[in-house]
Amino acid sequence: MKRRSILLDTNLWRYIADAGAAVHLSRVAKAHNARIDVAPSVVYEALRTTDQALRARLVRAMTESSWHRLMPDAYLESLEFLAEVRRLRPQWLRRRPEHAAAQRLLMDWTRKHGGFWDKARRDTDGFAAWIAKGEGPAVDKARVWMQDQRRSLRDAKWSFDKMRFDETTTHFTFDSRRHPPGWRGDALAMWRMVAINGFAVQVHRAVPNNPYREWVLPHVDLDALKSKANAVSWFTFWMYEGGCAMIHPSWEGVDRHARGWGCLRQRIGKRRWCRERRGRVAANEDQECNLGRQGKAARDPMATRDDP
Repeated sequence: MKRRSILLDTNLWRYIADAGAAVHLSRVAKAHNARIDVAPSVVYEALRTTDQALRARLVRAMTESSWHRLMPDAYLESLEFLAEVRRLRPQWLRRRPEHAAAQRLLMDWTRKHGGFWDKARRDTDGFAAWIAKGEGPAVDKARVWMQDQRRSLRDAKWSFDKMRFDETTTHFTFDSRRHPPGWRGDALAMWRMVAINGFAVQVHRAVPNNPYREWVLPHVDLDALKSKANAVSWFTFWMYEGGCAMIHPSWEGVDRHARGWGCLRQRIGKRRWCRERRGRVAANEDQECNLGRQGKAARDPMATRDDP
């Protein structure tokens, strides 16, 4: 019998935490051949809760060792980026990857003791304070931005379940003296512009605890790519060449924080289903997402498939 993977909404975790039903849920899931998946983004959401007692209950319920712990979104997105780099821009890769740094970061998410999940459980208040200090007002600004985007999409009456990403384009008016190097003056696929303004910008931000940069930097010398000599190659990669693996996850959920755990599929042209995500990260046990088995980190973060 196929094992079912279940990714719970934050509201359901609230009920479980208030009822102290985590152990009971684990037993029920096991009896019904089901697996409870937990995404780091849900734990982070709980750690942002200002009510200290509620925060402790939520995090304790979410970090039970019996759950299947997924890798963070930044890790999954970085693997997809690295796969495309290996396929299209192998010259960007370091000749000597910093495997030690990559392994330390990987172990922080995969180890049973002493890593992210253990730290959140054992020192919930300290971890919450550390997150609040690092994020500052960024989260509130992001919420406002997402609400505005969601409102704009609703007002435009876009139907995302019918829209084809390869047919959705956007026109931008750039200052002729400041347009992106390599831009041909044509309309661009909208998902590419979202990727440029999202991942492509974030990965270059040399700020502490930048997860995108931490996952990519051991394999790609990002600072070298900032040079004028690499500008055209960098922008054309995002604007024209990167494959469907580069679709930004915000397009799949539209607003994952507001819409919850729905699954949205998009077909790119006549190609295969490009992505399938349930919630913030894929939760289908049989789906391969550059990781071997979904939710399990590869020993070598560069061990990804070439075909996006």
